[in-house]
Amino acid sequence: MLKNKLCSTAISILKSYYSRRYFSTLNSSIPSVPQRLKSDINNSDHTIFTQESNLEIIESFNDILKNNIDLLNNNDNKQQKKYTNNIIIGISGGSDSISLCYLLKQWKTVNASLTDSVKFIGVTIDHKLDEPSEDIEKIKEYVKQGPIGKEFLDEHIIVTMQHENQQQPSTALMSKLRDFRLLKMIEIADLKKSKYVFIGSNKSDQIETFVQRFNTSSGYYGLSCMSTARNISKSGVQLLRPLLNVGKDKIFQFCKFHQLAYHSDPSNAKTDYHRNLIRHTLRNQLGPVEYNKVEDSIYQGIEALNIVKFQSEQFIERFMKEIVLEECVNPYVSALEIPLEYFTRIPVMTTLRIIHRFDCILSGKFSHFRQKSYQDIYQSIIDTNHPQSIGNLLIYFNKASESSAKKLVIQLNPKVKSMDIPLNENIDFLGFDILLKPNQIPDSNDPKVRFEIRSLREYDLIKLLPYQTKKLKDLQLPKHSRQLIPVIVQHQEYNNGKVVSEPQYIPYLDFVNPIFKSNFKLKCKLQKKRTDSFVHDWESN
Repeated sequence: MLKNKLCSTAISILKSYYSRRYFSTLNSSIPSVPQRLKSDINNSDHTIFTQESNLEIIESFNDILKNNIDLLNNNDNKQQKKYTNNIIIGISGGSDSISLCYLLKQWKTVNASLTDSVKFIGVTIDHKLDEPSEDIEKIKEYVKQGPIGKEFLDEHIIVTMQHENQQQPSTALMSKLRDFRLLKMIEIADLKKSKYVFIGSNKSDQIETFVQRFNTSSGYYGLSCMSTARNISKSGVQLLRPLLNVGKDKIFQFCKFHQLAYHSDPSNAKTDYHRNLIRHTLRNQLGPVEYNKVEDSIYQGIEALNIVKFQSEQFIERFMKEIVLEECVNPYVSALEIPLEYFTRIPVMTTLRIIHRFDCILSGKFSHFRQKSYQDIYQSIIDTNHPQSIGNLLIYFNKASESSAKKLVIQLNPKVKSMDIPLNENIDFLGFDILLKPNQIPDSNDPKVRFEIRSLREYDLIKLLPYQTKKLKDLQLPKHSRQLIPVIVQHQEYNNGKVVSEPQYIPYLDFVNPIFKSNFKLKCKLQKKRTDSFVHDWESN
């Protein structure tokens, strides 16, 4: 059933040149995207590989690197402290990553005067699947083979994936493997002070991603698929895919042309995975010649969608910086209060993107955008007017008075676990930076003392004096936002085993225990909200 659905959908998309019909409904002013390949796709067989095809791939590869790689000037001390000229390469041992290694070696050789300080660090992931997909020793040999050479890699790191209970995930396996790979790449890039991570994703991967996302009702963001270059970490690591405009057939022929041996992953033949099912269905139904022809057409459509995506991102960035972060940030807690009228002329898709973006800003955590989840939640808020949780957020409508405008409140979800506060260590809690320092070394004869931070609760209010209650009211926090105020609690354990817990400090309310104040220094500061201090999307769907 699934195979038939995928097949019919894919064929209808590709054979009707879906891109040309659909994109005009998104934006009639989208400029035409020039065809990357010089040959006429209507009159050529892309399985024929020539010297011209080889040069075409090399030229395209070099152009992408020229536009996206900024090698460090050794005299730039500030940049040198942050980054080195180490380059990370994801190496699966397949035809695409082996071709990538060969091309990077040629690029370094041709540009020797600029790339002399460049060091290549290969990263291979052993996924430890039930049915092994990697032959690590063979992959090591493929990277050292003649055309690439033993000296190509300065270091080859093998990362073994550890599954919970020693069993591979039973659901969302491909997504979890992908996330693990990217997180490890970022981790190694940070460790090696590298700004660039290269992987060998190709045009055929892009088409499969497009069909897969179309089948799951992705919006134009998801249908724009993968980017040639994209920021993947708050530390500034860039993910580069310089083979994204080269089809798989051409990569196979490129390896043959240069006598490059590569590893064939046996799991690619398994149709249990959706991507593999799509790949085999498309190729079997269309045939190699027809598939390669329409592959270029759909790729142009994806590029057009990337233009729409870029325009949308520019609008979202300006909307957040110039309106929301200037006018709508609550000064006391991690919450935004955005007048509903701001969203009346914005497409729902853009509104969902803005909400997701603030999920990442407020929490400081990366999260994938799931269009259907955000759409269902937002629609539920509209229909029921009840608070809804998604990701790290609580979202609801708030109206301070009958005369005031209705606002959409986007705040951190206050239902978080309390946590211990270690002395002399910075911690992050509900968007506050917390640092607790003793004024002197604690006396070992004192009862055991432990500090905890949690959110403000209803039973804390009975401890407030009238003027403190008034201060809380004067903050004019939205209905659920007062729970975002942190409370420092001290737990004292005595020799008889009795534990006494008492609030010591509540910001904004002049609530502080004098003894606590004399014995400790506390920093409790709300973090400033910025749009450039996080990664909000790797490749969203």
